[in-house]
Amino acid sequence: MTQGTGALHTMSDSAVSISALVVAIVSAGIAIWALTYAGRQTKAAEKSALAAETSALAASGATRIAAIADVNARHGWKIEQKVGSLNRFSLRNTGTFDAYDVDLTGNFLSIGFDQNANRIRVSIPSGQAHTFFVSKSGESSGEDVQIEWQPQSENGSGSAPRQSWIEPLPT
Repeated sequence: MTQGTGALHTMSDSAVSISALVVAIVSAGIAIWALTYAGRQTKAAEKSALAAETSALAASGATRIAAIADVNARHGWKIEQKVGSLNRFSLRNTGTFDAYDVDLTGNFLSIGFDQNANRIRVSIPSGQAHTFFVSKSGESSGEDVQIEWQPQSENGSGSAPRQSWIEPLPT
């Protein structure tokens, strides 16, 4: 009987060993799956963080573009040549604010709002235009007109900083 019990005991040990091995293999498989899953989650979190950073940069860029567009909407100029004239031009205030104390300079023999080349400054309301004159010589072959003005302040009172703009002279 002792031998029989020993044989049963040996089978039990074998069964326990096999069961332990199966449990260990299953546990190892679960651990590998958990590591793989954790790695994927880490990569997903990294991608999400990168996407959030990219989105923040895009939003910042959009804000800067909107600010530039706002400045360009508030202040703008357009020069057009008067029909039938070589030296008469029209300066139009395309901005949304009136412009005061407008002055013109450039690499020309003379440039200004007075045909006799007297230095005068004018006011040009938003959407309006004013005629100016340009005289060129061989030595003064200017192409750009520098426009300086005192803009209307945003709230209608007080003073805004003096502005400068360069606009090409039509050819």
